[in-house]
Amino acid sequence: MWSIGVLTYLLLSGNQLAADKSDKEVRDTIKRGDFKIDGLELVSEPGKDFIKKLLTTDPEARCSAADALAHPWLSSEFAATELPEAHLRLKSYRRMMQFRYMTYVYLTQHLLSPFEVLKLLKVFKAIDINNDNQISVDEIRKGYCKNMGKVLSEEELT
Repeated sequence: MWSIGVLTYLLLSGNQLAADKSDKEVRDTIKRGDFKIDGLELVSEPGKDFIKKLLTTDPEARCSAADALAHPWLSSEFAATELPEAHLRLKSYRRMMQFRYMTYVYLTQHLLSPFEVLKLLKVFKAIDINNDNQISVDEIRKGYCKNMGKVLSEEELT
């Protein structure tokens, strides 16, 4: 249910929960319940309530799937009127992510020598065990252990 809350928040606000933080900071922020739910000015009170009930940090207090399905926001006209706006927010979020990606591309192409880029690519490919062009935490852990002969702790990974 937590994930549904995160996705609903993203759809309706165009913002990530605890954006621009490291994985460890995000986990700590969520455990403390110390995150801000903002960007919902155009969302109805039932919509805000729906999100808040799904983003309750205590799993026992968080609403269940049955409670979520019975929530007034899902069974009202509010959701139908607020979702078209969500499309615009998603487009904005997508543009932000594309900008972030292009920033990384620029930095690697203009601040690193071709030799350094090839070296980084070689390291990346060595760590990307399943060749999906993404490196998971597990792949980092295994790659580090294989290449450095040391097991990384959870603290070192975050």
